[in-house]
Amino acid sequence: MGQHEIELPIICAGVPQHSYAFEAAALPTKTVIVYADRAEVKRHVHTQLAKGTNEIIIQVGTWKIRTSLAVIERQSVRVDGNGVLIQEVQYQEMPIDTLTETERDPRTSANFSSPDMSPPMERPIERRHSTNQITCQIGQKPSPAACMNFLMDGDCLKNLATFLTYYGETVRSLKAEMRGKQRECERLHEQIEHLERRIDQLRCGYEYDSIKRNISIIVEVEENKEADLFVTYQVYCAGWKPTYDIRACSTLEEEKENSTVKLCYYGLVEQNTGDTWADCDLVLSTACPTHKVLVAQVELGCLFRHEAVPCKSTSAYLSAMVTNSSGFPLLPGSLSVYMNNSFVSKSHINFVAPGEDFRCCLGLDPAVKIEYKSPSRVVEQVGFMSKSSLITQEQIIHLRNAKVNQTVQLTVKEYIPKSNDDKIKVAIVSPEIRGKGQEARLNKEHNLEWSITLAPGQSKDLSVKYTVEYPAHENLTYKISC
Repeated sequence: MGQHEIELPIICAGVPQHSYAFEAAALPTKTVIVYADRAEVKRHVHTQLAKGTNEIIIQVGTWKIRTSLAVIERQSVRVDGNGVLIQEVQYQEMPIDTLTETERDPRTSANFSSPDMSPPMERPIERRHSTNQITCQIGQKPSPAACMNFLMDGDCLKNLATFLTYYGETVRSLKAEMRGKQRECERLHEQIEHLERRIDQLRCGYEYDSIKRNISIIVEVEENKEADLFVTYQVYCAGWKPTYDIRACSTLEEEKENSTVKLCYYGLVEQNTGDTWADCDLVLSTACPTHKVLVAQVELGCLFRHEAVPCKSTSAYLSAMVTNSSGFPLLPGSLSVYMNNSFVSKSHINFVAPGEDFRCCLGLDPAVKIEYKSPSRVVEQVGFMSKSSLITQEQIIHLRNAKVNQTVQLTVKEYIPKSNDDKIKVAIVSPEIRGKGQEARLNKEHNLEWSITLAPGQSKDLSVKYTVEYPAHENLTYKISC
C-alpha cells in the first residue's frame, strides 16, 4: 500500500514552515513485536522535506468503534532518523465535535411543539360539533303541543333565514380553520419524524470514538532532501499465547528408547487494533485478527506405554513420556494431539523446562484387546472358637495384542480392598507380589500393578485372587476412595 501525503504550507512565525500528513495504516510496517497484552509496531516514513522546520503528522486512528478501538501507550512513542534533527515528538488526542446546540439536544424543540398540537385542533372541532347539534335540533319535527302555539309569519321566516346564513358562514370558517390546523399538524409531525431520525443518527454516532489521534514530529533540515524516519509505538488490543501440536506414529516399536514424537510449537497471535500489519515477518489483518505462527518444530525423544484399568474400562490407552530435549522452554498452552495423521483430542500442557519430562495421552488403542471376565465369589464360615466370615474372590483378566508386527508395553492396574480396621484382614493369594522379578507389585495406592510386554499376536491371562476375613457377627461395607 502506498503512502498518502499532503503538503500543507504554513507561513507563520514560531510554527513549522511545512507540514506533511500521513495515515498510519498506509505506512509500511517494518517490524511488529507482539507481547502478552500489547504489540510494538515500527513503521517507516519516507518523505521529501523542505529546508527549515517541518512537521510530520501521523494520524493513528479516528472514528473507530469504541469496543474495538486500539489504545496507544503515550510514553512508548519514539522516532529514529538519519540526516535530520528531531526537535519534538508529541502524541496528541483531539476531540472531534462539529455539533450545533440544536443538534446536541434536538428533542427540545419537538417537546415544545408537541403539547400545543392537539388543543388548537380540538377547539374548532368542538365549535363545529356544537353548531351541528343546534342545527339538528331545529330540523327535528316539533311536538304536537308546540305546533298548536306556533305561528308562521314574516318575522319567523326572517329569523330562520338569518340563522341559516350565520350557520353557513360559521361552518365555512370552521372548515377553513380546521384545514389550516390540519396542515400545521402534518408539518409538525414531519418535523418530529425528522428530529427522531436525527436523534437515532446521533445515538449511533455516540457508539463510535470521536477522538482524533496524531503523532506530531517536528524535524529540521539544512537543505531540501529526502528523509527516512522510523516511528515506533506500542498499541493495546493485541497479544499472543502458545499452542502446540504433537504428532506420533503407532508403527514405532515401544521397547525402543529412541522413539520420537514431532512437536510443533506455535504462537497464536490475536490483534484487534483496527490496522493491517503487512510487509513484515508477521502479517495480520483486521478481517482475520487471529493468526497462527510457527515458532519451532522439533523431534523429541519419548517412551510409549499402554495403560489399562479393566475394572473401569476394557480399553487400553496409549501415552508417551516425552523429554523436552530442545532448547526451548514450553510455556503453558493448549495441545492438539495427532496420531497417525488423525486428530485425537485437545489437551493442555504445563510449563516444561529444557530437559524435563512431560506425559502426553495419545488416545485409546483398539489393537490391544482386554476382556474383564465375571468374578467368582465364595463366602464361608471359618474358625472353631470365634467364627469368622471369609470371602474369597477371584478375577480373570484376558489380554491380547492384535498387532501384527508391534510389541506392546502394557501397564494394568486392578483395585484391591484395603482394610481400615484390625478385625478385617485382606490377603492377596494371586499373583505373587513378594520377591524380586515379579510381574505384579502393590503400588502406593494399594492397587495391583502389572508391567507386561506383549509380543505381536500374544495373549495372556492375569489372575487376581484375594481373601477378606472379618468377624461373623459384623457387617462388611466397601467404600471407594477417589
